[in-house]
Amino acid sequence: MQLVRAAAAGLSVPDTVITNEPAAFRDFAEQGRSVTKLFGSNTISEQGTRKLSWTRVLDAADLVDLRGIEVTTHVVQRWVPKSFEVRVIVIGEHLTAAAIHAGNAASYVDWRSDYDALTYELMDVAAGVRSLMAAFGLLAHRLGDERVFSVDLDAEIVDPARERLASIGLRPTLVTRDGAEGVREHAPYDRIIATCSVPTVPRAWRDQLVDDGLLLVDIKVGTSAGNLVLLRRDGERLEGRFTDRWAAFMAMRHHHEQPPALHTPNGEERAHVPRTRRRTRGTPTAWCGSWPTSPAYRPERGSGYGSIPTPGGRPPGRSPRRTDRTPS
Repeated sequence: MQLVRAAAAGLSVPDTVITNEPAAFRDFAEQGRSVTKLFGSNTISEQGTRKLSWTRVLDAADLVDLRGIEVTTHVVQRWVPKSFEVRVIVIGEHLTAAAIHAGNAASYVDWRSDYDALTYELMDVAAGVRSLMAAFGLLAHRLGDERVFSVDLDAEIVDPARERLASIGLRPTLVTRDGAEGVREHAPYDRIIATCSVPTVPRAWRDQLVDDGLLLVDIKVGTSAGNLVLLRRDGERLEGRFTDRWAAFMAMRHHHEQPPALHTPNGEERAHVPRTRRRTRGTPTAWCGSWPTSPAYRPERGSGYGSIPTPGGRPPGRSPRRTDRTPS
């Protein structure tokens, strides 16, 4: 989720695979210089001993025997040569960035491995970082509680979020309902950000947006067809273009799509837990053949799409580009 939202905020994200399949791990690592790292803390407790695991570059010997990969999830990521690393401290709307310069080979791969070899300097914050912070619910710091509203289908998500925000002194309006309905009682809105994908733009979103307001939404007309689009309201119309960089969110769910309860052998009901894919790639395979045009939203007829043939397809490795058609 963090990688997808970082890409949507305009930040560069290295190719990444998250998997517990040895074949997928090896296939990715053999395509270019790669590193592996732990999720979360790098501290491991094993047989009463505390150990530290640093990010490290994989070599051919590491890929010979991958037994044990299937036990838990691993992340393998393409190595990115760097001049320095940057860490950002966020306190409310104040962001402070520090460049971290490595002084030896070990700290060049993982700066945490040798603090004595590091030097630091202040630097400007990258433009996309503020957008990324906003995507993770930090808008209330910047705009004020009374101007931030959020909606989600599941109370299991909304209620804990409300409690955690309150624990740090933030009380934006959080609503539990089908997101396609919006939050009409507090409309209109200057900006709407949808962190889910939809096949068409819900009419309520347009109706609850001020004239000249902006809607950022991931429109997916198919499993791999679509992208983020920034739409501006112009009277009864929404107009905009797809972004150049590919990004995606999970599909919007509705109340009638909730999975039925499953029955255990003793007759008790338990919630259905859908199976999830075990592998995610950070960069999609480029499409060849055709590419959907920008969405044309007409309230009286819903949303419509077309396609433009791509002669000869696109060169491998290039991201899908937007069409040059402007939506009606």
